Amino acid sequence: MNKLFFSTILAFVCLNSNPITAQSYWQQEVNYKINVSLNDKDNTLDGYVSMTYINHSPYAIDSIYMHLWPNAYKNYTTAFARQQLENKSTGFFYADKEDRGYMDGLDFTVNADKASWHSWQANPDIAVLQLNKTLKPREKIIIETPFHVKIPKTFSRMGHDGQAYQISQWYPKPAVFDRKGWHPIPYLDQGEFYSEFGDYEVSITLPANYIVAASGDLQDEKEKNFLLEQAAMTKIILDDSTKNNTVQDSFPPSAKGLKTLHYTLKHAHDFAWFADKRWLVTHGEAILPSDRRVDAWSMFLPSDADIWEKSVNTVINTLQLYSAWVGDYQWNQATAVEGALGAGGGMEYPTVTVISGANSVDGLREVIAHEVGHNWFYGMLGFNERDYPWMDEGINSFYEQRFTHLMTPYKQTKKDKRQISLSIGLSTGKPMMLVNQHQDIVGSSQALGDPAPVFTKNNYGIIVYGRTPLLFKLLEQYLTRPVYDKAMQDFFRQWHGKHPQPEDLKASFEKSTGKNLDWFFDLINKKGRTDIAITGVEASQKAPGTVIHLKNNGKTKVPVPIQLMQGDSVLSTQWVPPFEGETTAIIPLEEGVDKLWIDHDQQIIDVRRNNQVYKLKGLHKTEMPKLKLGFGLDADDRSEIYYLPIVGWNKYDKWMPGLATYNSVFPSKNLEFELLPMFSFANTNLAGMGRITKYWYPLQGIFDQIDVGIDGFNFNTNGITNFSKFDITLHSRLRPAEARSEHQNDFQYRFISRPYMPVILDTSLPEPPNRKNFHELSYTHSHINILNPYQIKAKTLLNRDFGRISFEADMHFS
Repeated sequence: MNKLFFSTILAFVCLNSNPITAQSYWQQEVNYKINVSLNDKDNTLDGYVSMTYINHSPYAIDSIYMHLWPNAYKNYTTAFARQQLENKSTGFFYADKEDRGYMDGLDFTVNADKASWHSWQANPDIAVLQLNKTLKPREKIIIETPFHVKIPKTFSRMGHDGQAYQISQWYPKPAVFDRKGWHPIPYLDQGEFYSEFGDYEVSITLPANYIVAASGDLQDEKEKNFLLEQAAMTKIILDDSTKNNTVQDSFPPSAKGLKTLHYTLKHAHDFAWFADKRWLVTHGEAILPSDRRVDAWSMFLPSDADIWEKSVNTVINTLQLYSAWVGDYQWNQATAVEGALGAGGGMEYPTVTVISGANSVDGLREVIAHEVGHNWFYGMLGFNERDYPWMDEGINSFYEQRFTHLMTPYKQTKKDKRQISLSIGLSTGKPMMLVNQHQDIVGSSQALGDPAPVFTKNNYGIIVYGRTPLLFKLLEQYLTRPVYDKAMQDFFRQWHGKHPQPEDLKASFEKSTGKNLDWFFDLINKKGRTDIAITGVEASQKAPGTVIHLKNNGKTKVPVPIQLMQGDSVLSTQWVPPFEGETTAIIPLEEGVDKLWIDHDQQIIDVRRNNQVYKLKGLHKTEMPKLKLGFGLDADDRSEIYYLPIVGWNKYDKWMPGLATYNSVFPSKNLEFELLPMFSFANTNLAGMGRITKYWYPLQGIFDQIDVGIDGFNFNTNGITNFSKFDITLHSRLRPAEARSEHQNDFQYRFISRPYMPVILDTSLPEPPNRKNFHELSYTHSHINILNPYQIKAKTLLNRDFGRISFEADMHFS
């Protein structure tokens, strides 16, 4: 048993033999001194890092996991490269070798003595540094090494686009060791980071005409004056009405002379920097609720000045509002820069964020608020983003939406409204509610509490960024905003500068609000469906008011808001505590109330809304389905059946007018139909086609989808005889081993009925031709891979006269 293996087992046993409730909180500390120089001719970095690692844990340490994240770009077998292919992106896979990147030149010493190290589990971007001497509790060591980085083109976060540099995840960095053990994590595009807090002293050397935006506080007065001069020049350019006719984004030659910039950053868990020779610069100052003053900067390309010129105001507004809502911003500056990025529209680092691809003022405002907001939910609250992405991306998205709704003016032109809807897209409000509702209906949702790498690419956006704000909005409405805001502020004060886990958030919120929030964290940690209905109303015999009978048809508990309505107006809202099965609520009805409506404002991700309205007057207690011309989404209180005039033509039936009727296709329904009856004037008979399918989406068990459908059509085929066919289909899909699986297995049975059509039709026959009935059974295995997809199908076809077995294979090779 080698030393590393023994120490790992010992740490595991220690961590698991002492209940966390019996331990006081602790976290490790890593302080950095880094010197780095940029070579913009061959796109490389040469640096030296000295790390002071302080063991605040109660355990002795014999080895330390080190992240060497630039090696994620080394070849196409790294975890990053494999995830890119799984997410159907081939840009990195097909990249030229010289466009990839790596880290080498490492020569670790510990307390000035040479130390051995090796890669971990075939991950070139994770190393295990073997200590020469056991690091005991309350002791510290100094780890040093030179390093060389080949900067890749911008495939993800770190990279260069010409001579524009995005330098992030760029230096050797110890993995987190906390109460749950070590957290060595390979670099991934989908899935962010978890790092130890500490102080930074960083020196950056590069050609003198680069503009640099970096984490922390710039220490050089000459460079501070240079940036202020750039800001003054930018103001003159932006005030020039002809600026849009003279913009140039080409790179000027690099200065022959070099400059070295010095930065300090206190109590942070990362350091990033960005450099470009073309940027315009704007500067402002935010005054926080505490009266502290914070410098705000934005840096951007001249060609995008019309979108970015007011961007520093968004940085200021975000600093002020997040500080008021959550807690005071701890650092002295915040910067937003425009740069290349292959991992979404923006990426955050302490005090600095990079944004790419904003195409409207409103869209840029939203992204800046989100990324600057990460200084709270990731920066000052050091969540484990890899294991719990909802804690940083999700909670931050909730506040970003609050910011967007506050900052978006209510009176707008049609053009403005269109721009805002395009910029916000599916990220907020009803669109995202519908998308999450659809995922729940069809069973393709995933538990919000899952780690980032296990989400499908679509679900990472829909669930992490979309569902979390919906749930926190529900929590805010249930608690009321003042109570919710106090709870978040209490949590921030308690865990600022630490590594809170989900259980810490729960404990803090329950203590602050005095409420049991098991239901809320069950919504986060468990996959399920919510379906709440009003089943009846009666006068109360025991207390004043009306008894409302409610049924929870789903497997999740949620608090239920019942709106008392007069026409389309909400008179008041009454909350029913979370429940399973059936419950009753006694609610005093106000004068004029004519209907009750569960979740009128759509705070709950409910898979069925047409059972949530109960009318107190009239013959029908629920809203009846409504016919509607065209197509669209169901109304909030009822189902809708759509119709549309249609016309068809074929050689024998000629022109056929008809009427298509169907239910909406999004979100999916458990029963879907399309009926297209038409009338043939040539043959004076009915023609057309149709389909009715019933779906089941089990959340557990061997099958992930089962559906039964009937479809058919009836047309004339030769001017004499109708050809009418119909199929009955039973289809099932096996549940994949994991949501991201590229393998799919389908079984299908079809009963097929066709008319028997001989080659020569005898028109003297007294009876129409006999029908032929077939039974078809098939199995299909599909490998949905971006490089080498394939599909294999086995099928048998039987009727009373013959049987046939066939095999098909469809393969693609790259």
